[in-house]
Amino acid sequence: MYGSILNYGQYRYLKQATALVFIALLLYLSAAPGEPANGGTWQGYTLGIISAALILFLLWFGIRKRQYHCTKTSLDRWASAHVYLGISLPVVVSLHSALQFGWNIHTLAYALMVIVVLSGFYGLYAYLSFPPLVTSIRNGISRGEMITAIARLDETSLTLAENLGAEAHHKVLREVVETRLGGTLWQQAIMGARLPVLPLLQWKLAGSFVASEQSALAVDALSPKDFLSKYLRKSQSTAEINQVVELLKVLNERKSIISRVQRDIRYHDLMKCWLLLHIPIACALLVAVIIHVISVFFYW
Repeated sequence: MYGSILNYGQYRYLKQATALVFIALLLYLSAAPGEPANGGTWQGYTLGIISAALILFLLWFGIRKRQYHCTKTSLDRWASAHVYLGISLPVVVSLHSALQFGWNIHTLAYALMVIVVLSGFYGLYAYLSFPPLVTSIRNGISRGEMITAIARLDETSLTLAENLGAEAHHKVLREVVETRLGGTLWQQAIMGARLPVLPLLQWKLAGSFVASEQSALAVDALSPKDFLSKYLRKSQSTAEINQVVELLKVLNERKSIISRVQRDIRYHDLMKCWLLLHIPIACALLVAVIIHVISVFFYW
């Protein structure tokens, strides 16, 4: 969807938005000589009506894209119009207000409009940039399939570690139980992370981990990979060396898939988190515009 919205229909909506801005500028410049530009002239009222119509149209896109009968072509068309008409909105509103600001509801509406448009730029960037990255990360498989692969590698690594002794098993078990993905939107966005990846598997292993923790093992602070590398240097049996090498391969593959899942979650949340600002501020803008219109017609 998002790769074609900017050039949809040979840049149809860019041309329309440009024409709209040109018409708005002509209206603004058509004021009588000596008459100061402001929102109270017929030109100002006309520009205000155009601005309000643009805002309603842009807000309608949020409803339109959630209608089940929308086709991809229809959504592309609406999204392209949303982008380019949204870019034209600040110009039209600025001409309507003649850049006359103060501590009032009119300026508040203008400020909210600017915030909505700026957040829309971020949303456009996110939806154009991140989906290709997610596609590359997933490489043809879903996030659920990647998590299932992690579970399978967890079980394999624990089986291999058990053959290398209690200390190796404890190291790997800790790594499995303490693995987390997710978290708050902010934590996910910065790769902080931390909700269970595999709750069922972790519940299954929790008892074993507690028992292992309560044992008399003098486990040092080495990571599983450092511990196994040290273990490998001391190994003399070929079979034991092969097991350690195999376990290291499994842990490396596990780490790689976990990294992919983390990035997948991160990009999806970066695409979603802007809506936490964009949609509420857009709704606040609608309320401010309604109050602005009522105050103009009833109190001016």
